[in-house]
Amino acid sequence: MPYRSCAFALLALVALAGCDQLPDERSEQAQEDVAMIDERAVWRDSGVFELCRSEDEALSLDGCMVDVLHRAKAPDEVIEAVETLSAEGDAGFVSGFRREGLIGVAQVTYPFRPNTNQGTLLVASDGATIDVDRAILSEEDQYRADYSAFLAAHPGVMPFPPASLTRSERLNGGGEQLRFDTALRGCHACEIDGWLSVAYDFDAAGRFLGHQLVEVKWSENATATPSVDVSR
Repeated sequence: MPYRSCAFALLALVALAGCDQLPDERSEQAQEDVAMIDERAVWRDSGVFELCRSEDEALSLDGCMVDVLHRAKAPDEVIEAVETLSAEGDAGFVSGFRREGLIGVAQVTYPFRPNTNQGTLLVASDGATIDVDRAILSEEDQYRADYSAFLAAHPGVMPFPPASLTRSERLNGGGEQLRFDTALRGCHACEIDGWLSVAYDFDAAGRFLGHQLVEVKWSENATATPSVDVSR
């Protein structure tokens, strides 16, 4: 009996050990399933997509782009990146890529947009992508005193992408912060009245932590910057 009890106890421990490993195995598998955007996703021949302007209208633009890339024998990573962008609701392709520390900075071209055809995606170490031209301001940042003062002085202005990378620095604890400026103006043809400077923070492992408005910059041609309390 004692030997049988020990055997059952040993089997139970083995089973528990196996259960403890399952989440890690699933986590690793999930990371492998992420379509990581990196240098391999870059495609530079934008001319091939001109076919999509005259192709069968029954085929969506993103579907046409994927079809054209297959015909051009593009690498799988290029096609996967197009599919990833399409899932976000916009037909585009990765036209450039570089790294800032552990963070990938992907230049994206949207060939069928009527106005702004360029954009930037930040790629975290776990494959998560952050579009710096979407949801630029949090709800809290929209009510900051400095931003409210700017809007009061420039009625009707709004952020006009694309954003430009202006600064990259290390954070305490080994993280990374990338800052992007987005123009503020009343229309595409209007003069720039100022810029939003937004910081994107990543931890020491390259995982995305969040973003926040750092500063509202006034153009030199705009009214002098007022003294405001920026406490929230």
